[in-house]
This record gives sequence, C-alpha cells and structure tokens, in this order.
Amino acid sequence: MKLAIVGAEDKKWNGKEKQAKDMLFKYLFELNNIELIISGGCPNGGVDIWAEEYANKHSIAEHCNTLLVFSPTVNNKLVWNGGEWTADYAEKSGKKILRLKMELNIKEV
Repeated sequence: MKLAIVGAEDKKWNGKEKQAKDMLFKYLFELNNIELIISGGCPNGGVDIWAEEYANKHSIAEHCNTLLVFSPTVNNKLVWNGGEWTADYAEKSGKKILRLKMELNIKEV
C-alpha cells in the first residue's frame, strides 16, 4: 500500500490527541502492508511530520542488523525518546541492540 497521510498542524492538537495518534500509527503500520508514506511535510509539524517520523523509525529498525541507541537519563531514570522506541521495535524483530545511556546533569538556576 502507498499511503498518503495529511492533517492539521501541531498546534491544533492537545496532549491527549497527540497520544492517541501513536495508537493510530501503530495500527496503520503494523496491521497493513505499507511500502511508502506520502506526506505534505508541513513545516509547522503535526500529522504530516508525525507520519514521516513513525515511518522513518520503522525503516531504520527494519533495515539494520545492529542498532546503537543513545539515550539520556536523569537521576538514573531513562528519558523516553524516539530512539528507544525504535530500539524496542528493532529488538522485537530480532535485531541486536546496543544501548548507551548518558546521565544528564540538570541544575536549577
């Protein structure tokens, strides 16, 4: 399937709606045979960019043999990020994952 995804820019969405899009993209990509994402690439973010980012994460995970992910931690707790999502996806596909976690020192001013 060649899927075009377009929609509203980032500022039109609230936090709960942004979280719901993750479930929607997961459904679209994992339950359908999508070979190409076509997007308008809106410079203001939003649906177009979310679709591109999700597609890119899948492509990276599917085409590598080994994935190295750099992730920040604060107080020894992982700061969740797209790199970790991609690593988890690749790991489920049987890819070798190398994780480098770096502690961030945040000081209040």
